[in-house]
Amino acid sequence: MEAYNVGISSAEVGVFNPADGTVTGWTQIAVYKNTLKHVEEPGAETNHFEAGKSSPVKTHFENGMEKITFQIPKTDPDSLKQALDGDVTTVSGVKSWHKKKGTKKPIIRAFRYTSLDGTLVTVTKGQWNGSRNTDGSETAIWLMDITVTVLDTGFPLISDVIVKEPEEEEEV
Repeated sequence: MEAYNVGISSAEVGVFNPADGTVTGWTQIAVYKNTLKHVEEPGAETNHFEAGKSSPVKTHFENGMEKITFQIPKTDPDSLKQALDGDVTTVSGVKSWHKKKGTKKPIIRAFRYTSLDGTLVTVTKGQWNGSRNTDGSETAIWLMDITVTVLDTGFPLISDVIVKEPEEEEEV
């Protein structure tokens, strides 16, 4: 089945278990329209030459690093905690988000998104890095800029990235 992979219909964040490589607790997150980009950098190429030769006798290739960038339009305390870590407190029924002090610790989570045609892309283990992008003008909204760097799962049989084609719809 041909897939054109246009747009995003949904995105989710999950909990990666470093003990066995499984992912649980998928929860939906809001992604700001037309901001998700999933890019694999060009891989490294190393050429090995024999003395006096202009063409390599062997070339070694390595995959490039993958990163996903997107923006989240929800900046309530719970969304800030989910994306940027920190703490949420509730006083008199009002929630507040508190940014952690000191050195930023790695945020390791799974991430998956579905294109409008149903293609499912899953990053089993990703390192999240985010920041608030606050524009106080009347024609803008507050956003969070997120970068997810794909990491090795640490398990040879568990893929770092999985792309699953849309399921065929049955004819009625």
